Amino acid sequence: MNIILVGLPGAGKTHTGRILARKLKKEFVDLDREIEKETGLTIKEIFARYGERYFRRLEVKKLQELFKLQNAVIATGGGTVERMDARKKLKNLGLVVYLKASPEVIIRRFIDLESRPILNHGDPLEKLWELYRRRDKFYREVSDIAINTEGKGSSEVADAILKTLTIDGLRFPRKLYINLAENGYPVYFGEKVALKAGEFLKEKVSGKKILIVSQENIFGLYGKTLEESLTKEGFKTDVFFLPQGEVAKSMEYILQLYDKAIEFGLRRHDTVMAFGGGVVGDATGFFAATYLRGINFVQIPTTLLSMVDSSVGGKVGINLPQGKNLVGAFYQPKMVFIDTIYLKSLPRREVLAGLAEVYKAFLIAEESLAEWLSGVNLNKLRPRDWQRIIKAAVKIKAKVVSLDEREEGLRAVLNLGHTIGHAIEGVHGFSGILHGEAVALGILWEAKLSKDLGYLREDEWEKIREFIEKNYAYLKLSLNPDGLLVFMDKDKKNREDIAFMLLKKIGEYPENVEIKREWLSNWLTLNFS
Repeated sequence: MNIILVGLPGAGKTHTGRILARKLKKEFVDLDREIEKETGLTIKEIFARYGERYFRRLEVKKLQELFKLQNAVIATGGGTVERMDARKKLKNLGLVVYLKASPEVIIRRFIDLESRPILNHGDPLEKLWELYRRRDKFYREVSDIAINTEGKGSSEVADAILKTLTIDGLRFPRKLYINLAENGYPVYFGEKVALKAGEFLKEKVSGKKILIVSQENIFGLYGKTLEESLTKEGFKTDVFFLPQGEVAKSMEYILQLYDKAIEFGLRRHDTVMAFGGGVVGDATGFFAATYLRGINFVQIPTTLLSMVDSSVGGKVGINLPQGKNLVGAFYQPKMVFIDTIYLKSLPRREVLAGLAEVYKAFLIAEESLAEWLSGVNLNKLRPRDWQRIIKAAVKIKAKVVSLDEREEGLRAVLNLGHTIGHAIEGVHGFSGILHGEAVALGILWEAKLSKDLGYLREDEWEKIREFIEKNYAYLKLSLNPDGLLVFMDKDKKNREDIAFMLLKKIGEYPENVEIKREWLSNWLTLNFS
């Protein structure tokens, strides 16, 4: 994991970075020095000849090159955060640490102001205060951790960072950043990372109230510990329980949630936190999008399915009797915490339900991972293996969502298995079968549809069939073709005909194909009668 240091000129990024890199046995990279080596000019000369805007463009270019690094400590320039594209790159490059100090403290550290071109005009202290007022919000935006460096030497600051890098002795969780035009957010991974939610959140929101939306079973196991970690950080909490199952995704319970929020005194700058599986996340997200026209929303998914699918991407919604997710919105969370400790209490059926979405992600983007997953013994997977699997699946979804936030094109590739899967859920009244189980069957039959229409090779269809039958043979369902077609007709992805994502090759994005109702009816009758 890369560690990136940000802060004002003189905050100690270079000295601290060298010490930290040595302690962690990581490579040290100084962004300013890298630019000087490449251009053959000092920073002062670049500013004098070409101006600050040119230098900032060089910073963004160099940041992009640093993405090849996986295990470095990187000291940035004080103004690297000025450009939005640079901030996005910083967030996705690794763990970002903000070294904080007041301008009065920093000015006493300078020996050679000549080497600081941005401070060469006018009163240096006034200039530093101007920079602080302009940049502090950007440092806070990009950072995961803030360290006060006042009264500390560089070695002490490095030790403070090292201490913050652990949670109960475990290394700081890895992070992905969902890059969106306006509402990007971090996704944190690791065991016990959810207990850091309050610490991270208080840097990003001004409100002090958090309404936790959960279900009694999962909250009974882990909820009190989570609530205590939030109150420890100064938040006032309350809890609202949804019932088990898809019934929770109904307007009846959303109205009850509105009442609870008003009773609790929840304001727009406060936060609602989804603590549970996909049903909890979807319903809570819909509430967050509509209450006071939108409030802060945090996702802590507790099932494998919600970790790899519904917690990331911002699609929130509730069901109507006529179909699944027919009322909803695109509303992004403030942050997501994927804590693998919750997998320890997950029933095997729930694990397999989540596995279907993992397999789908690998089918559409990573052939080698799909092949590996087909041969793995699930019972022998260790917690660290699950962390890698989850992160790999989320990374695939994050890339798609970043390119198509509102499902205007590319994002539809994530719907592989969902046209038939949602219909299977529908004919079972959205009960008795888990969403992931229905998606597994949907993948099976949509892969066969892809083969029957000449999109997918026979041998690749056989690989998919073997995987689904090996893991989901316990699903013995009697499916009526006419009933399936009724729900497919109502699918929100349809335009004129019925829309499917058809696989052309394992490991490549599927193709959006609309199929005539009459032809589909005959195919369903042939395969499901």
